[in-house]
Amino acid sequence: MQIGGNKAFYDFIKEYGKERDDIKKKYDTDAAKFYRKMICFRARNVAYEERAPPKNAQEAAERAAEATAQGAKQAWNKTTSFF
Repeated sequence: MQIGGNKAFYDFIKEYGKERDDIKKKYDTDAAKFYRKMICFRARNVAYEERAPPKNAQEAAERAAEATAQGAKQAWNKTTSFF
């Protein structure tokens, strides 16, 4: 409770627009799963570096574009090493 608590969870899940969903649906979201994992790591005083799930479709698309660009850059760097 010192690390998490209802208010902290409510504030976190509100960022995802899920604060008014029924309990079963709310606690089964990717955001809630991320939050549980994050709290467990904090309670053990262990660093948690996983990225929070995207809050909306636009953020998901932006992350996908970033990953694609990184993959393309890595592939390009591998091909240029042959010359």
